[in-house]
Amino acid sequence: MATVQHAAIAAGFLHALRDPETFAKWQACQDDPEAMRALIQTTLGLAQPPSDPDMKEMREYAEANLQEEHAKLTSEQVNAPHVVGLVYTTQS
Repeated sequence: MATVQHAAIAAGFLHALRDPETFAKWQACQDDPEAMRALIQTTLGLAQPPSDPDMKEMREYAEANLQEEHAKLTSEQVNAPHVVGLVYTTQS
């Protein structure tokens, strides 16, 4: 994926998590990286799921650029991750 795609997908998925149904699906796949990538794919209508390197790039982009959007998510979703980059990785 190109850098611009990482940015667009990161922003789009973070926005999509404001939907309670999408957020619930995200919470359910926290321990399953394949399910997480598949959720991003289906949520955003991608031709294929993001790869592990894509997920890393999206996490880095989100941490550097999407703090305001993350703040909106945490104000609307009680169990949202406290660190924006956790949206694109599994939590333990």
